[in-house]
Amino acid sequence: MSSNVILDIYKLKLKVFFGSFRASKTSLALLALYALGFLPSVFGFSSMITSAVKQENANIDLYVENLAAVISGFISVILLLALRGCTAFEYEQSLIFTSPVTPRKFLFASLLADLTESLPFIHPIFILFGATVYSLSIKPLSTLMMFSIIILFIFMLLFLKISISIINSLYRRLWLKATMLVLVILSLLPALAGFSAGFPLRYSLLPHPSTFLARSLINIVYSNSSQLMDIIGLLSYFIFSLALFMFVSGKNFFQHVAYIPFVSPFDTSMRVQTLKMERTIKTFSRTGMVFTLNIESKSLLGFLMKKEMIRMLRDGSLFSVAFLYVIMTVVMSFMSISGSREAEIPIHAFFIFFISAYSLIVPLMLVSNWRFSEFENIWIPLTSSLDPRIIAKALLYDLTLIASLVPAVVVLILSVIFSISPLLPLVLIASTSIVGSSTNLYLMIKFFGKKRRSTPSFLIGWASMLLSGLLLIPTYALTILSTYLKLNDAINVFISIPLLIYSIFIMRYFLKKTGENIINIEV
Repeated sequence: MSSNVILDIYKLKLKVFFGSFRASKTSLALLALYALGFLPSVFGFSSMITSAVKQENANIDLYVENLAAVISGFISVILLLALRGCTAFEYEQSLIFTSPVTPRKFLFASLLADLTESLPFIHPIFILFGATVYSLSIKPLSTLMMFSIIILFIFMLLFLKISISIINSLYRRLWLKATMLVLVILSLLPALAGFSAGFPLRYSLLPHPSTFLARSLINIVYSNSSQLMDIIGLLSYFIFSLALFMFVSGKNFFQHVAYIPFVSPFDTSMRVQTLKMERTIKTFSRTGMVFTLNIESKSLLGFLMKKEMIRMLRDGSLFSVAFLYVIMTVVMSFMSISGSREAEIPIHAFFIFFISAYSLIVPLMLVSNWRFSEFENIWIPLTSSLDPRIIAKALLYDLTLIASLVPAVVVLILSVIFSISPLLPLVLIASTSIVGSSTNLYLMIKFFGKKRRSTPSFLIGWASMLLSGLLLIPTYALTILSTYLKLNDAINVFISIPLLIYSIFIMRYFLKKTGENIINIEV
């Protein structure tokens, strides 16, 4: 009977989560696009791991430290998410919490549903695992052992997150959150050893779950075996987290749960996307409070540009771009620490690869955020005496500025760290930002016309990225050629001038077209 109740709740949660597929087949295309979009990065990352493992005189202890640091960072994120307490969707409150279902049954069903719902999003990890195992020719038994260890670790994290969330909801004590923050900080301290060789605290010296997992995986990769003590250590943490989960699941926490509205990630409707943007604005709205607009500004273009800049601060657009490049910085730093300078693929090639991919994505992110946050209010300036072309110009200038300024700062920092000339990456960023921003804005405005407004944003984005990629073929071709031939800065300067002129020409063309089409927007 118990298993039937758990299964019924599990089915209910899956139907609610994947229900948008019935309303819109576009969601299936979105999922397929997501799956295909990760394949190049997954296989590229797999080749990087394979290259690092096959290096001669590889420092296995260093690999263990670096992998343990990455795993510890992941654990810290999970623990920090648990500090907000236990949350549930509004439909769960109405249908489940008012029924005789016990908290333990609900938690087991939710755990199974969360694992199932995450599969469409974490499938690149399984592809990465399979590609790496195949490339390194790891034996089937060792592969099964690696997979079992990873699954054990995932369940340990889930049990720990659920337990801590419930404890925070039940007791709501400040000292509990303070203790968790201290533990997170202490668990990340050994990661400093990767940046300072003299730092005395290391993961290999501590009985940390990330150490047990990292050492088990590295030992299997290099010797096709795992130390028994590492397995016992990881199993001990799993048993502890399971015992804690069973203890807290016996508590009646339903009345202490915070309720949130349910939004399916596959729902591409404008209503849902606007709801997501409203949540983001609530989070970042205070960041733009220090800036104000002066209605007596002498320059109308400057006034509109400042307005758009404040909007990007308050709706989280600027934070999203910065966060994207922080990820790139962390990955590049990890590659440097891992000894990638001696790898078959030079680090500056990865540098150019990341810049090429990210600088193409950023304009799409910025334009999409503008659509969800500002489109409902665009009728105000369009029905005024204001020239719509000035609105388009101010928006495009700000999009280009943000899309190029943030990565330019990151490039300058990384070029100092890795002793790489910043000229080529900066030209690449400038060209992709100029062409990408103008192309994305033009197509977004174009599809706002009559009988096109209902077109899903991601389809417009896909078309924009495709068009941007085609227009940027000269930029990418010359960048690859310069990287392959290792041309000096003098030659790169000579190449960069026509590329920038070409990019500005593209921007001026699409700016003119955007100004013509913005008048035809269906409000």
